[in-house]
Amino acid sequence: MRIKAILADDEPNILRNLQVVIPWDELGIDIVGTAKNGLEALELCGLHIPDLVMSDIRMPLMDGITFVEKLRHLNSNCTVLMVTGYQDFEYARSLMRVGVSDYILKPINYEELENSIRKMSAEIRSRKQSQQEEQQKLGTMKNLAYEKIMQDVLLNYTEITRNTLLPIDDRDFETLTYLFAMIDVDEYSQQSLHWSEHERRLWNFAVRNVMQHSLTDEKVKFTVLQMREGEWCLLIQCDDRDSTLSSASLQRLVVQLQANVRQSVKLGISVGLFPAAVGLHQLSETYRKLQCFMQLNLGKQEAVLFYKEVKDSPDTSSTLWYLVEEMVTGLKQFNRLKTEDALQRLKMLLEGLPDSSFTRAYQMLHFLILHLLRELREMSSLDIQEEEQIWRQLDKSESIQHLLQIMTQLVSIGLEGTSKKKIVNC
Repeated sequence: MRIKAILADDEPNILRNLQVVIPWDELGIDIVGTAKNGLEALELCGLHIPDLVMSDIRMPLMDGITFVEKLRHLNSNCTVLMVTGYQDFEYARSLMRVGVSDYILKPINYEELENSIRKMSAEIRSRKQSQQEEQQKLGTMKNLAYEKIMQDVLLNYTEITRNTLLPIDDRDFETLTYLFAMIDVDEYSQQSLHWSEHERRLWNFAVRNVMQHSLTDEKVKFTVLQMREGEWCLLIQCDDRDSTLSSASLQRLVVQLQANVRQSVKLGISVGLFPAAVGLHQLSETYRKLQCFMQLNLGKQEAVLFYKEVKDSPDTSSTLWYLVEEMVTGLKQFNRLKTEDALQRLKMLLEGLPDSSFTRAYQMLHFLILHLLRELREMSSLDIQEEEQIWRQLDKSESIQHLLQIMTQLVSIGLEGTSKKKIVNC
């Protein structure tokens, strides 16, 4: 860690000797300026914000006390070393009370001076290191708090007001807009079936870490939020001066993300992109739309899908998704009636479909079962044996009726799990 220093003395010979005799470079110190009077020294301190100032105690235009007092207004952390004659000894001691770290007497003993500078530079580095660590801790805490807030916004757990977000900048929260992408590990439920909890955490951490590292290189304001295992939301904050990335640029970015994750973690990810910037109040709805769109449209590995609004009305896909989400909400709320009612409505909807819709309905129901599987795992309502049994049944399923039986079984498992949690919480 390099240190910046300024030397000030009205005697040219002393100023020259200070630059030549002391091994500044060896000490890791850069002399960023020299001054012949107190006023010039103060101007240099305002320009360079040095870590160390070495100054004669008596110079033209500004005395030592005035210089140090004014310096403290510019830079309260600067270390000051004063050079003084014997006749100024008591004056030098008085300077210690206004923030001078040390003083050295004339004629200068350069060996003693070097030792003093070496000691002070070690203290400066230690202080700066501590400050950096504190800043990093503060930054980490702010990031975690911001991510938690944004996750609650996406899940619609919090009402959005002026106090919802941290005061990260001076922008009006009503004007904040984001580019929105949802990222899903391909076939995550099946791939992670035999991973231990520790392995799942490691894989999820690795994928998120690669994405964050890749996006840091893009110089955009972004947040990567893990919504559940194997699923993340990427929010890129739009800048008023450069309102949005083009669709082509955004697609290039996510394709690079896919390549980086594939290369580093050996997992494929598919990405759903919302085609327009989204305001803070629309984030939760956009998340639900993208999640539904992704689950119902994935058919190949490492896909990049741009969200398209479904025009059909009524739309069976959206209705099925809504009913499954109602089941999940009911399970999370320990609401058996709500969960069973949504399941019954789903069965009635499927029973009323024409034969021509069965193939599409079968595919949708299969995807929805996978979605429900992941939600139950996220709620810790499903153990490994139960999940393996569901997968075996899915592999053998050939009809909507069979898939409905699996869905009913999953709901029963979920209700049993949430009932146990409710009893424990009581």
